[in-house]
Amino acid sequence: MFGRLTRFGGFAGDGTLELYLRLVQERVLPVVRDLPGFSGYLALTDEERGEALVLTLWASEEQMQASEETTVQLRRLAAEEVGATVLSVERFRVGISELELAVG
Repeated sequence: MFGRLTRFGGFAGDGTLELYLRLVQERVLPVVRDLPGFSGYLALTDEERGEALVLTLWASEEQMQASEETTVQLRRLAAEEVGATVLSVERFRVGISELELAVG
């Protein structure tokens, strides 16, 4: 499994972070879910710093690489829509994976 970690910055304290998350749920995730090898999505946010970290998980390195063109466009769309900036994009091999989501 492989992951792409994207850091966004520049979210103002005027609801743009919430707008970004809604945009992701409504317009980004439906596209990303259909990409071959997509295995998961996490968005971590820090309102005080006006930042978000987004981790997308992929079944293989090849599938992650094949998704690049689409995900670059989606990152640009999401950032521009809310006035944020893509600060960095990094790629990793997943060393350990354990995720248990609490309900409620």
